[in-house]
Amino acid sequence: MREIAVVGLGNAHRGDDAAGLLAVERLRNRGESSFETFQSAGDMTELMDLFQSFRTVYVVDALAASSAATGAVVRVEGDACSLPMARAQSSTHAFGLGELVELARTLRILPSRLVIFGINGRRFGMGEEVSREV
Repeated sequence: MREIAVVGLGNAHRGDDAAGLLAVERLRNRGESSFETFQSAGDMTELMDLFQSFRTVYVVDALAASSAATGAVVRVEGDACSLPMARAQSSTHAFGLGELVELARTLRILPSRLVIFGINGRRFGMGEEVSREV
């Protein structure tokens, strides 16, 4: 089993939804070698494979929290608590991260440690630019 994975989720063509992809790209540019990085456009089966291959998984994804400031970061210990389920109209993923984590918990294949960082966005339309704050 490998040690640490950092996964950025998102869609590079939907404005702030690219937050996770951009975060992982910045980590890659730093040349850090103590963890492996991955980018995904929301293929939750890829993420399920990573859950089974790494002891620790960090996930970075955009979120749309109306009460939080654009660019605000929320940290959730995904291995320790349940995540909210995505409503179809608010998620760009066909099968959301919350659903995936709960499925992996049920199947007992969560990594030993799962940390999710959500970066609050406000622009999610096709072709929109990433907000400066994100």
